Amino acid sequence: MRNSRRLSSCSAICCTLSFSMAFTIDRWLDRVNCPVCQRPAWCCSGLGPQICHNGGEFCRILIPAMTTTTDRYQHLEASLARARSELDAAEAQGLFCGLLCASGRVNETQWLGEIFEEGVDTDSAAVEACRKDLNSMAESLSTALYSGDMDLELMLPDDEAPLGDRAEALGSWCHGFLFGLGLGGVRQEEIRSSEVRELLQDMGEIARLNLGGEEGSEEDEAALTEIVEYLRVGVLYIAETLQPLQAPPRLQ
Repeated sequence: MRNSRRLSSCSAICCTLSFSMAFTIDRWLDRVNCPVCQRPAWCCSGLGPQICHNGGEFCRILIPAMTTTTDRYQHLEASLARARSELDAAEAQGLFCGLLCASGRVNETQWLGEIFEEGVDTDSAAVEACRKDLNSMAESLSTALYSGDMDLELMLPDDEAPLGDRAEALGSWCHGFLFGLGLGGVRQEEIRSSEVRELLQDMGEIARLNLGGEEGSEEDEAALTEIVEYLRVGVLYIAETLQPLQAPPRLQ
């Protein structure tokens, strides 16, 4: 179990992250054009989109991406449990995303080998169904990560879940991503981009955030929302930096 922290750590981490990448993310997002008006799309504080310069459809496309894929999260979570995987849905998606960012492609055998325990009956109906669910998630994630539309959605519990549960799932996502990046052959000390190295350090901090299922204040809720959006945009930045935009990759 990861080290527990008090609820106020949500706000503390958010304050730290808000300064660490604001300029870099803002400069990067300035290169993104609204698909409706083709003008620069974002005014961004470093923590997420606020308004399309034209007031067009772009924000109505992007802002829902700040929410999580609740139904798919619950479905994959149940599927993994039936297959007796030790990973939750958040960590499984983070793992795949890390592997994908590492090399632009993912070896299905390697990825699934980390999800299913050694000795598990891979021919069982539960494992086969889970494999299909994972592959469906992987295809959607691959498209989102490299489409250029910035519509990446993180698999996390919905907003009705206790703050602590959502924070723990976010930590699991980061843990999976960092593990996948390392499994894919990326060594953080060899990454040239100081911004990416800083983002990965931030992910390490988020991975240790565990609030034990407790409830939080409105301030904590707002802080966690900003951390989720910071992570979502940060992952897109890492993907573009390590693996420049390309056709959506496929499992191998």
